[in-house]
Amino acid sequence: MSGAGGDANIIGGEPIASAVVPAVVALVDGDGLCTGALVSARHVLTAGHCTDAFALTDPTFAALVVHVGTNNPSDDPGIEVGVIAVHRYEPSDLAVVELVPTAALDDISVLVPTVVDRFGDGLATAGFGVYDLDPSSAGVLHALSDLQQATCPAGSVDKVCFADASRGVCFGDSGAPLWSAAQPDALLGVISTVTNPGCTGTATATRITADAAEFLRSHDIVVSDTRGGSCAASAPTVAAWLPLFIAMLVAMPRRRMAR
Repeated sequence: MSGAGGDANIIGGEPIASAVVPAVVALVDGDGLCTGALVSARHVLTAGHCTDAFALTDPTFAALVVHVGTNNPSDDPGIEVGVIAVHRYEPSDLAVVELVPTAALDDISVLVPTVVDRFGDGLATAGFGVYDLDPSSAGVLHALSDLQQATCPAGSVDKVCFADASRGVCFGDSGAPLWSAAQPDALLGVISTVTNPGCTGTATATRITADAAEFLRSHDIVVSDTRGGSCAASAPTVAAWLPLFIAMLVAMPRRRMAR
């Protein structure tokens, strides 16, 4: 599989079990691969350029399949879910993938899109992108933790940037969720682009802005806004698996995610 749009995968990350990050899903359309996050039992949030790329060869998204609960959809498809519609948020690099209803997703923890004042350090992500710059390595779930926020280019008001000299997202990680150690159940943004062909250095994620939050709410997605306080979101969250996530990252050999 190749990354749709060719923008982001994980390099220098650690392999991680899907049970540890149950909301992280793979979107596969033919040879195209991206990552996304369950934000409800009926919706996946991903990068807009992923759905743009899928639409070039599959304009009705009839072949697009979302794989839930798998570390490698090529070996184990997990729960395969079809797509009813794709809702593109044109002002930014976001898209909502509306899923065929299935009871199998009702009890799976989701991430809550969250509007924040600041991100801080300790950012983390997980995706199905390539992990060693070999295209054949794509499709295996990896994670990156303890990412440090970096300065974004001027005018990037809807972006959050992070940088690491030896690790980064890569081809196939586009659409992967970004969260923080302080808010492990909050989806703060989705992976969008990398600046270095080697997939290290500075990368960008599209943040959940107030306007994007309204777009998500219009599709019946619960959104939290923690600016100046805390707003609880009524959705199953992933806080319960954070200790296990940290323990697995410590125990596993360091590798890199990409695709």
